[in-house]
Amino acid sequence: MNIQRFPLTQLPVQCAKNVLQTMSPLQLVVYSLLSKKCKNQANSLKTPTKPMTVHFARGLVFTIYIQQDILRIGFYESRIQEEDKKQLSTPKKVSLAIQRGGRFVEKCIYSTNRHEVKEWVETLLFIFPESHDIWMNFVDQGFRFNLDPIKEIFPNIHKLSIAHTGNYAFNQSVLQKFLPVEDVTIQMDSFEHSRISHKFLIQDFTFTGVSVKVFPRITLNELLINNRESRIHGGVDFHRKDGTEATINISNRPGRKYFGIMVWHDHCVG
Repeated sequence: MNIQRFPLTQLPVQCAKNVLQTMSPLQLVVYSLLSKKCKNQANSLKTPTKPMTVHFARGLVFTIYIQQDILRIGFYESRIQEEDKKQLSTPKKVSLAIQRGGRFVEKCIYSTNRHEVKEWVETLLFIFPESHDIWMNFVDQGFRFNLDPIKEIFPNIHKLSIAHTGNYAFNQSVLQKFLPVEDVTIQMDSFEHSRISHKFLIQDFTFTGVSVKVFPRITLNELLINNRESRIHGGVDFHRKDGTEATINISNRPGRKYFGIMVWHDHCVG
């Protein structure tokens, strides 16, 4: 029996768009990997999304919020490719899933993947062009990755978040490799003795969030080094002898403790 194929790539542009709009984000990704024409068709939809989050832990995970869905793409999620993931070599297996309302509603596994991580990134950013402002996260076990190929694939990122990866030297290297960025969030216990390098504090950022589990001892002079711009609401104000003002915010809520500091240099106050 002959099976007739649906000639999607041969349809008029608008007809093809109408069909593609019925696909889920996961199905669009799979379709775009078939050919250059398929990729261009998926791009033509200009699907509205939020920025892509890149999550380095024991494995590598990309997530993109697309309306009510979360598109998740996972690499190196088994322990077999420990050496491959250091250099972001071609993953043998890639998992794709759609999460909605806290549960997975669609899944797909590429068990014989032939695409490099860089190709996956280029494809995702092409078919979802609004996801270009990358938010990169390093968490527990993230130190197992090599930073050089990461920097090569993601030369420019918008936001950087660092939790303790399990290696203090690696955490420091992340800052050295990816700064400057516009937005940084860090956990104080990511650094030995919960002390952040002055080289980091003097950088200019749109916003810096500092999350701590145990509040470390930080001198006022160290706090006043930071000359970033930010927005802060509430908090406690205090002054140094030279009149420089700083505002501190502390939250001690269960499960979410953080410490925030804003220093009001003369050039920051209108």
